[in-house]
Amino acid sequence: MENLELVLNAVSVYQAQIDQVDKIWNYFSVVSLTVVGIILNSDKAVRTIKEPLIIIGAYLIFCFKNHDALLKYQEQLDQLGKLITKLKITNAEALSSFGAAGVDESQRAHILFTIAVCAGSLLTAWIRIRNHKKTI
Repeated sequence: MENLELVLNAVSVYQAQIDQVDKIWNYFSVVSLTVVGIILNSDKAVRTIKEPLIIIGAYLIFCFKNHDALLKYQEQLDQLGKLITKLKITNAEALSSFGAAGVDESQRAHILFTIAVCAGSLLTAWIRIRNHKKTI
């Protein structure tokens, strides 16, 4: 019975850690959508390439700090998952697998999303500026 309580407590801690990782991803998503929205919907933000570059520069600073926090929490989550798989519920049973996406997978996804937002936003801004200059 004592082992079962230990497993349940460990799973509870694990769930709290997942909630923290989800909050970081949600915050990243909201800021990313805001950046895209500003660049796509604001004619004033795309009169010259300077404005989108400043917006993307600020976004990249945010992404670096967000990435650090995400990896920190994801590494802790990974460690907790490995510890939980080692816990035995009875003398013969152990959890064979437990855990979310690994640290490497989360890191790759975060970097790819950041690149996609930056590249898409800058390309869109460049096309708008080019088209605006043609109409003048």
